[in-house]
Amino acid sequence: MAKSTFMPMPTSASSEKAPTHDELRLQIFDLVRQIPAGHVMNYGAIGAACKPPISGYICGRLMRETDPGVPWWRIIAKDGSLPAAKRLPTLAKKQRELLESEGIEFGTDNKVLQKYFLNNTF
Repeated sequence: MAKSTFMPMPTSASSEKAPTHDELRLQIFDLVRQIPAGHVMNYGAIGAACKPPISGYICGRLMRETDPGVPWWRIIAKDGSLPAAKRLPTLAKKQRELLESEGIEFGTDNKVLQKYFLNNTF
């Protein structure tokens, strides 16, 4: 399995203003686009790579509406579950189908196997 290197967003000088909601969303989308097919990451890892870092919860909230071309299905809970099931079961079914089409396997507990998580350093 090839390892992927992520390019974190540049840090801003302390004198600069905090990023807006839309700027944070763009950071998240840029990071998610870097996840190669056949791999997943969790919301917390993506949030931690943002500048400034944000929680996995906030990351998930900002990802509720993604831009076209953002592989949203590659972001899952840290335990391998699909949080979309809480919001809309049909969305979780679609997410699972997209992940499986990329070769990602699920365990008997219906969670993505850990071997598909990217181990990265930001």
